[in-house]
Amino acid sequence: MTKVRSTQEPRRVVRGLFIPLVALACLLVALVLGLAFAGGQSGLAPTLLPLIALAAAGLLGFLFFQMRRAETMVVQPAQRLQSALTRVPDEGLAAVTGLRDPGVLSGVVREASALLERYVHERDEDPGAREAIVRTRLETVLRDLHDGVMICTLDHQVLLYNKRALDILHVTGTVGLDRPLFETLAARPFRHALTRVVARHQSARHIDHADGLSVMVIGGTVDGRHMIKGRMSLMLDDTGKTPVGYVMTFEDVTNDLSASLWRERAMFDIRSDLKGRLERLTKKAAPHGLDADIEAVTAEIDRYETLALDVLAGAWPMSAVFSTTLFDCIVERNSEERSLDFSIEGDPVWLHCDSATITDLLDRIANRIAVDQGIKAFRVIATLASEEEAYVDVLYDGQAIDKETLTAWLDEQLEPDLGALTGGDVLHRHRTRLLVDALDETTSRLRLPLKTAAERYARTERSLAPAQARREFYDFDLLHRPHSHLLDERPLKALTSVVFDTETTGLEPSKGDEMISIGAVRIVNGRLLRGEIFNEFINPGRAIPAASTKIHGITDSMVADAPTATETLPRFHGFVGPGALIAHNAAFDMKFLSLKEKVAGVRFNQPVLDTLLLAAHALGRDETLSLDGLSERFGIELAAEDRHTALGDAVATAEVFLRLLPILEAQGVRTLGEAQAASDRQVGLRRMQAQF
Repeated sequence: MTKVRSTQEPRRVVRGLFIPLVALACLLVALVLGLAFAGGQSGLAPTLLPLIALAAAGLLGFLFFQMRRAETMVVQPAQRLQSALTRVPDEGLAAVTGLRDPGVLSGVVREASALLERYVHERDEDPGAREAIVRTRLETVLRDLHDGVMICTLDHQVLLYNKRALDILHVTGTVGLDRPLFETLAARPFRHALTRVVARHQSARHIDHADGLSVMVIGGTVDGRHMIKGRMSLMLDDTGKTPVGYVMTFEDVTNDLSASLWRERAMFDIRSDLKGRLERLTKKAAPHGLDADIEAVTAEIDRYETLALDVLAGAWPMSAVFSTTLFDCIVERNSEERSLDFSIEGDPVWLHCDSATITDLLDRIANRIAVDQGIKAFRVIATLASEEEAYVDVLYDGQAIDKETLTAWLDEQLEPDLGALTGGDVLHRHRTRLLVDALDETTSRLRLPLKTAAERYARTERSLAPAQARREFYDFDLLHRPHSHLLDERPLKALTSVVFDTETTGLEPSKGDEMISIGAVRIVNGRLLRGEIFNEFINPGRAIPAASTKIHGITDSMVADAPTATETLPRFHGFVGPGALIAHNAAFDMKFLSLKEKVAGVRFNQPVLDTLLLAAHALGRDETLSLDGLSERFGIELAAEDRHTALGDAVATAEVFLRLLPILEAQGVRTLGEAQAASDRQVGLRRMQAQF
């Protein structure tokens, strides 16, 4: 906080200036009197002494007059201005603009008033003010959302909820800020979902996972009267590295799931009854040659069951699950507090299932075996049976379970938190069965066949994107941004633009060098949107020289399967849209684009800004204008592996552009048109760029 000095300081300053002058005047008078006294010896004193005394008195009087005038014209107005500035937080601009008799400080008062007025108009840039505005707009959005929204800490304390959440949960008193979520919702499905998504984040699988940091979840209220279905999304801190909470969006599916479960069971009963009748009919009708018709009917019943189950499965959170995550959930489950020991073996496998109900099913069966045979040690293994199927095996040292006992266990209802589900319901929903056999005299096995996930989430070799950063999905300032029919009149701060860079086989586009990569990032309303990127390799149709590979690291094998420029540029053109293009030494990159416009069927006729030329205008030609030099000047840090990649350099260029904006504005360059005019004045640099 800036310390406010005493309002007596201006007076002390003025006195500090005049007191030495008074002392000097007195010294001068004493010196003259001394000379006069010496002159008295020669008879001049009677003549000079009155004149000397009069001059000394006049000098002292003049000094005191000027001191008094400074008090009135400078000290008092300065005190009033200083006092007025301290009242600005409470009284606003009126405290300064209404200042009476500013004296010689009138110019200072006008300048202070203008600066304060500008500050008031731009106070939205203040983080606190912006936070309040964003909070208000966010509350408006949440109020009108059709889905329920809740934000919770990692220990499931409620931080935020909207009215729709209360309506869906049919409660008004048990949901509250800083109250446990599980006062309202049954804990099991949400604990399970959080375990899954945290494990995904810890292993960095979320970077390539189709669902990122979110998982589907189905659960019920603590009274069991209502079921909800939604998604849980993990929230990270400002660094993007540490989980701090989660967001739940959900809807009421009580009626849908109840009807789904009823239809599922009714369909299973009808199928079993029809198959039994057909088997009996087959025995009676065998002599009459009806076997083919009966088999056809049986096949139709099976086909109907498959189609129906496919439809019903969509109501439940079937998704890709890493087998190690599933096994970790079983280990942590400990539902009956027997501290069963699960050892995980084998290589991980991607499974497609409802992990919450599969976890509860295997946990329940393991606990029943523990009670029945006094066993606490189990081994769990996932193995691939084929491209479409995998086995989850639970091994233990004990007797194999007989069919009747297993059937009885599967008829038991699982956790109430998951709805009125039995183990048999879980198997039926996954269209599988639990197999029991003895591997040898001492070891028995439970085998659960499950589908494999179609997604493998392998890290793509063609990705040049930097590490995941916080993504910008909103900008409420766009609601009130002034729109101009003329893009040239658009303020640079409000400009929607795409900053891009290319990597190439060489530096001579007019002599046959080709693009091998395009990277771009979007700037909207003065914000760099790291989540909105374009990043693709391009097959140049020619070899990449070793000298170029040494700079950007791109080899022939890396672009061998990449699309050509003819295929890539239309997609890039669509990404750019109607905004402006920005590049560093833009003439070089634009030349590559223009040479391919005809074959690609696109025209890049958007306005173009060059950060090289803008930096020359803003900083002067004597400055280092390379991208590396400007990045160093502005303190822009870029990981070594991202330098001299198209996307990495595009991000660095975007950061440089945003750093240049306040410097350009101070020099009167505020709009797109003014920026282009300033660039045009860099004649020497433009002449150099013409070689491309």
